[in-house]
Amino acid sequence: MSDTTSTYQINEIFYRPINRKIDRVVKVDNDDPSVVKKELEEYILTPQLERHFSDALRPSSTRNTPKQRTLGCGFPGSSDPAKATS
Repeated sequence: MSDTTSTYQINEIFYRPINRKIDRVVKVDNDDPSVVKKELEEYILTPQLERHFSDALRPSSTRNTPKQRTLGCGFPGSSDPAKATS
């Protein structure tokens, strides 16, 4: 190594402390604002996820997807479950 090369500790190259507590499981029903804030701060939005979110949030009239149908009463094409089972 040359004299101009600096030596970094692993923790110096990360934005957040590497010894912070990271919960293994995120519970969906936990609506504690501090937990939600922490989870959102830790979330990493990859380019692929960004495209998926952008597509999902774009108004349906501008999407290039097949028409979406509404499922009524749990049976496609019928609002009357008796018709679907007979």
